[in-house]
Amino acid sequence: MKVLGNCNITGIGSLPLNDVSASHNLIKETFPLIPHWPQLPKLGESEGFINQYLTPLIDIGLVRVVEGKTPYFDTTRADFTDLLTEFYSLYLEAVEGNEAALARFGFADGSAKGFYSFTQRVQDSFYAEAEIIKGQVSGPLTLGLQVTDSNKKASFYDDQLRDVLTKTLALAGKWQSKKLLELGLPVIIFIDDPGLYSLGSSTYITLTKEGIINELNQVIEAINSTGALAGSHTCAGTEWPLLFSLDLAVVNFDAYEYFSSMSVYIKEINEYLAKGGILSFGIVPTSEKLLQETTASLVALFEQQVDILEQKGVNREKLLQQVLITPSCGTGSLSEELATLVYKTIVEVSKAIKEKYNL
Repeated sequence: MKVLGNCNITGIGSLPLNDVSASHNLIKETFPLIPHWPQLPKLGESEGFINQYLTPLIDIGLVRVVEGKTPYFDTTRADFTDLLTEFYSLYLEAVEGNEAALARFGFADGSAKGFYSFTQRVQDSFYAEAEIIKGQVSGPLTLGLQVTDSNKKASFYDDQLRDVLTKTLALAGKWQSKKLLELGLPVIIFIDDPGLYSLGSSTYITLTKEGIINELNQVIEAINSTGALAGSHTCAGTEWPLLFSLDLAVVNFDAYEYFSSMSVYIKEINEYLAKGGILSFGIVPTSEKLLQETTASLVALFEQQVDILEQKGVNREKLLQQVLITPSCGTGSLSEELATLVYKTIVEVSKAIKEKYNL
């Protein structure tokens, strides 16, 4: 889809606002072609990157939530095995087409105010210029490293718990995709998995490419099965060929801080572009470093990066047609003022690039 390329823009997801209407106004003003639903962690823990996607596990009792702490699998429960059986029964019902079972993997009542208000506003033509709408779901590695067992060991290292988390995220992505597709527009869902930075790190030597590919593929396939597109977002360096090898319409990376980690994979970039993939540059920093930049300096940085890729063998024209521009990460942890500056800056950067290259 051309709207995903040509240096058009969208956001990663989170905003530090506690006013739902203000968040939609900002998104509409900034990303009219590719609006995203706003993740609003300032509204409470149920709106956060982790808790939002654990609904069925919390409801069943497999995961326990304690205020102020990261949720964890309550593996010391005497009936934990019975609860696992209940989960897999629910999962199978959802996979076999039971819509009520699939709905259990959606956002809990009272949470995801940004999502539910977004769907209503799309229905009400608030986002009248939208050509594709964007959602997001947490990635299995990130969630698996954050959510622990009762002994505070990361659940990703436990085959059973990892499988439960991955299947939960896959159906959360499927449910969200179907809900957004009901609005009558194309849909892309970014799998936000910043934990992928740990792949290849000496601190996480037990993580394997094969295991991560298997988990990511489950989420990707669930999203794609609905007719939506799957994309990925990682706000650090990782082994990018792994993501290029998957059925992802968009691979988003932090181009401001981690361009060098991407630029060594020229063969893989060319192969990804050749199959129609979109390389998404997170060129606008989501930190106070933005205060040291201008629209002109960020455009110059982007041009320098495009020059480097061209010199290494990437076709400039093809690349520019298959580039999406985003902030380097979500803005949920920033001040409202800085987050607003991020959004305003990305508009200016995209406009300058598009004018220069006649896109």
